Amino acid sequence: HNPEMTPFQILAYLSYLPAAGQIERKNILIGNVGFYPPDRPAGAVLRASTAFHELEKAGSKPTDVRLLVELRRIHEAKPWTPVEVTVTPPKWRDQPSPP
Repeated sequence: HNPEMTPFQILAYLSYLPAAGQIERKNILIGNVGFYPPDRPAGAVLRASTAFHELEKAGSKPTDVRLLVELRRIHEAKPWTPVEVTVTPPKWRDQPSPP
């Protein structure tokens, strides 16, 4: 629901702790989606494989891996207006390995 037609985007990240006992989370961008027109329902598909590969290369054993979803205004200088967004649980799919 976006009665004022505020343009926004949704960013998705893998958020993790670099190692057990760490308290500062790190984020790896999976991707982002902008919605136009901003008042219409929409869905999106993002490829997460690159982010998971980066997570594997992150060094020691990352812990507490989570999906972080951020809602961001496209025109950040303009104030927020009421916006309601429903994010359903992701549907993870296997990506075929290259031949």
